[in-house]
Amino acid sequence: MSTSLGSPSFAATIAQLGYSEQERTDVSDRLVDDVIGYGDPDAIAAKVREHLAAGADHVEVMLPGGDFDLGVSQFEELGPALAKVSP
Repeated sequence: MSTSLGSPSFAATIAQLGYSEQERTDVSDRLVDDVIGYGDPDAIAAKVREHLAAGADHVEVMLPGGDFDLGVSQFEELGPALAKVSP
């Protein structure tokens, strides 16, 4: 999240959503909980649905980087829960 907040366009978007400079600088718990889906596949799918219900026209699903094979297996695990998400 802190890396993304280093991007001026992402930081500006987060600011437009009403997060204070302090929340963005500290990467506050509220900011993380509102923006990032984490937990089991159903919890992540619920966060995707929450963003869509709030008006998002797309939601980026990004897994922690590093290990390609691990990323593929995580997407395979997450896929069925995300397949149930409808805009």
